[in-house]
Amino acid sequence: MPLFTLSPRETEILRLVASGKTTKEIGAELAIAESTVNWHVGNMHTKLGAANRAEAVAIAMGNGTLEGAAPPPEEAGPSSNAGPPPPPRC
Repeated sequence: MPLFTLSPRETEILRLVASGKTTKEIGAELAIAESTVNWHVGNMHTKLGAANRAEAVAIAMGNGTLEGAAPPPEEAGPSSNAGPPPPPRC
């Protein structure tokens, strides 16, 4: 259970962390400084009682904070675009 509730911005950044993005990529996507990303990540660690990003993601997934978050692409499983559809039946 989290020690505190994450802010909407912290949750947004945590989702991006969970998707495998780096601090630099998150900063660019959200148009904020890398230091601001790191500040939010530090707050998340404190609020979740996590020692690092991986633990923060694991805790948030376990307590439902990241419920419904898409897994990183390499873990998403088979694509629905596995090939062309079968021909129609006559």
